[in-house]
Amino acid sequence: MATSGGFAFALWLYLERSITNPEPAMPYEWVTPRTVRDTPDAPRTAPPLQAERLRDAPLSLPAEVHLWPYRSLPRSGFVIFIGLTCSFLALPLTALIGLTALWVVLPFLAAAVWAIWFALQRSYRDGEILEVLRISHGDMHLSRRVARRQRGRAIPAQNWEANPYWVRIRTHEKPLPDYLTLEGGSRSVELGAFLTPGERRRLSAELAILLKAARQGAVPET
Repeated sequence: MATSGGFAFALWLYLERSITNPEPAMPYEWVTPRTVRDTPDAPRTAPPLQAERLRDAPLSLPAEVHLWPYRSLPRSGFVIFIGLTCSFLALPLTALIGLTALWVVLPFLAAAVWAIWFALQRSYRDGEILEVLRISHGDMHLSRRVARRQRGRAIPAQNWEANPYWVRIRTHEKPLPDYLTLEGGSRSVELGAFLTPGERRRLSAELAILLKAARQGAVPET
């Protein structure tokens, strides 16, 4: 009974989350451009921002894309995993109901579940990276946020900005296949290094279309 109850609860949570907040199919998505707070409290998880998702890359400006690392165990899967773990650990406890031994074993099982939950949550926090690229006719801005903290303090967002008229998209075979960089402004920056080569190629093609549109309205700086 404990096993079936735990599984049913985990399944209900999974279905509720999937319906109300479905996860995107790819670790990057185009959204309707919105102003984002560049503060330590700004959201950093995927889907990272409360913005309307677009099914395809836009063909007009302004445009905005969010990128984050792929996770083999999404949040919904995490709920299922913890639910099943609790269920399987609770199964042998049914034989101890009414016995003093139950209260001896129960704290150790609870500590094991907590340790698994804590380790997975720590892994999520350490791997949470969000790159936000915004493109308009006169400006191109990239911000990179990480969720992990140094000495108890949030790591400030890294920002890059350039005039799209001068920005060039480059792909390299090292250090990764189809490694994607943006050249312009004061320095070159990488984009989507955590994506797969196929995703970087697709993103590069989408950005090329938008940059062409941006250059038509951008004013070259002298």
